[in-house]
Amino acid sequence: MSGMTGEPNPAPGQSKWEVVSEAITHFIASIEPDSAECAIIEFGQQSQKKASFTNNKDSLIQMASIEPAFQLTTNYNSAFLRNRVEFNGNVIDDSTNSSLYLAKFAKYKPVIIFMTDGKHNPSNYLGEDIPFLVGAASNLAKARNAYVFVINIGTEYLDAPSLNNLTTMAEVEGKLSDNLYLNVTSKEELLGLYDKVKEICGKFSYQPPCEVAWESECSGGGNLILNFPSHGNLAATTTFEIPEYDKPVLEMKPVMVSLQIADINPKDTIVQLIARNKSIDIPANAYISTDPRYSIVDWGAKGNPPITIEKDSSIMITVRYTPTDLTYTIAELVIEGNQCSGELIVVDANKPSSVIDKQGEKGNSIIKSISPNPASGLTEVCFYLSDQAIVKSWITDILGNKVLEMDNRIIDSGDNSIYFNADRLNNGVFFIIMQTPTQLLNKRFNIIK
Repeated sequence: MSGMTGEPNPAPGQSKWEVVSEAITHFIASIEPDSAECAIIEFGQQSQKKASFTNNKDSLIQMASIEPAFQLTTNYNSAFLRNRVEFNGNVIDDSTNSSLYLAKFAKYKPVIIFMTDGKHNPSNYLGEDIPFLVGAASNLAKARNAYVFVINIGTEYLDAPSLNNLTTMAEVEGKLSDNLYLNVTSKEELLGLYDKVKEICGKFSYQPPCEVAWESECSGGGNLILNFPSHGNLAATTTFEIPEYDKPVLEMKPVMVSLQIADINPKDTIVQLIARNKSIDIPANAYISTDPRYSIVDWGAKGNPPITIEKDSSIMITVRYTPTDLTYTIAELVIEGNQCSGELIVVDANKPSSVIDKQGEKGNSIIKSISPNPASGLTEVCFYLSDQAIVKSWITDILGNKVLEMDNRIIDSGDNSIYFNADRLNNGVFFIIMQTPTQLLNKRFNIIK
């Protein structure tokens, strides 16, 4: 809700805030504590979290009755995305008081009721006098699985950009006719809208089954089928394609050997096996010869298979030809190897800070995922911070050259996300770098257009 002044009044003797406070109180009193929680954010030039998610009706009603500090500007960016703040002489973005940041910690499906009495009209405080970043807000709301209702209180004229902003947010999910309400001027009308919101929200009153992430050394491969029998037999199937640049390759040097047959004594040739792109597992009985006179008699320092050749390393093997006479044939030796490991991580949705993945143990800050990867368009970087910290992030190419500055701001502990536009980068291999006061994190991603 925005800090609403008393002009113009929606009804004689009542300010906009009084009408809104009564409606919020009515809504809080009607929710079921076992199936819903509420949070309250007040915004003007800056946003301020008044109450975190709770089902304690008394504390919520008490907070809803506190008259806001009527700020004379209306900044949609602060409501949905972030505040601009000064920290150690630098201007940084702080998302921790925004509605879409808070949505990450919703126990149930997050539903945002966005109430404002005017158009997006911020002051130039800390260079904030910019248009509403409606595309970023809409995409982030979808990424957070949030449902957005938009209620415009009063009769202030809305120009075309403002109306478009409100419409876009109301279209995040569901029907526009259900989600957008303009020129609301009476308590009865607002109370009716809150009842309608509650009716629609009643369809969402269930806990999500869990958060599922699939990680693979080969960027996936095959099908992953997920079933949730305790949640209406909810199921999902995802197919993972392995891009060519990420497939394991077993390279042999030399690829062709020419033997001079002068007698029937065995002839040995040293062949180098190199693992490209990934480590490669070579199982027992891994080679096939089209001519039984060719065989591998020594697998080198690692011994006989099963063995693993680490990524970008090699072994030297000895191939022997044992002639039976002075004639020869062309033969082929095929060595089979594979490597495409993965793990399914199932995380308790109510404990987002308990994530453990390959990059570190619980207690360390980690970059969990980059999605999609290969990256395209708006790309999400999910990470976990063990403590609140100033986080600086940027992207480098494979040579370490910085190609994109991303962020420099205070971020709360726990699970977080930042976004970048991958379309601004060329094809190639890149790294996201995140620097905290105690750690330097990195994770590789690719772009293919």
